[in-house]
Amino acid sequence: YLIDTCDGRLLQRLVTPAGRHFNGHAVFHKGGDWLYATENDTNEPGRGVLGVYRLQGERLVRAGEHASHGVGPHQLLWMPDGETLVVANGGIRTEAESRVEMNLDAMDASLVLMRRDGSLVSRERLAEQQNSVRHLAVASDGTVVSGQQYMGDIQDAAPLLAIKRPGQAFQPFPLGEAQRLAMNQYTASVAIHSELRLLALTAPRGNRFFIWDLDSAEVRLDVPLADCAGVGALAEGFVVSSGQGRCRLYDCRGERIVAKALELPAGLWDNHLRLA
Repeated sequence: YLIDTCDGRLLQRLVTPAGRHFNGHAVFHKGGDWLYATENDTNEPGRGVLGVYRLQGERLVRAGEHASHGVGPHQLLWMPDGETLVVANGGIRTEAESRVEMNLDAMDASLVLMRRDGSLVSRERLAEQQNSVRHLAVASDGTVVSGQQYMGDIQDAAPLLAIKRPGQAFQPFPLGEAQRLAMNQYTASVAIHSELRLLALTAPRGNRFFIWDLDSAEVRLDVPLADCAGVGALAEGFVVSSGQGRCRLYDCRGERIVAKALELPAGLWDNHLRLA
């Protein structure tokens, strides 16, 4: 959907062409005229693409597509240069009109950096084949963090949070075992506060919210929050949404992190949160 954020008008309901279906995330280029959306190619199952759309007046028009250089692309974000995309290829093949996973025994998740013209910069993988790279956060210095959803056995010790620092390999972020277990093999959203050098993650299946020091990996907060999912950074710290309508502001500016309930419109909040 294309919505005017000034007055709430629905400008367009966008439909993919035959043989493509949306995978849930999109980003506008900094110029505002181009949109890049993660999609699947259902004519060639397993081939991920980025649909490229141009804003013409109050409508988006498809202008082409690029390969995502992986399977099942999910979230994508801009790197600090504003011209390079980082893509979470979840590695899962699904069919159109269905979310049924077709290849759990042959997943191929990856973290991809690619230029705006579609050319590949790098592609890296984690060791566990069934660890789906899903959601991303990017710091102002180019550090990338990803949250995973593990599709294998509940007893497997899969890294559910990973990091790629500038000039370094994509690798697991050091988690305590109690924290990893509390996530129930599933993360929803990640966010980075570049100024405070903090990393936040929601784990709705475990009903937990976490904050770490981005540089030292020290745990700053580990608290219960029912069905928490969306998280976004703002000046004071982080805002977290909940599917039960219980949204919180976590003020991280002091030595002790302080939580405050937010008075927001009634409703059940979904998995992600974008702060303007």
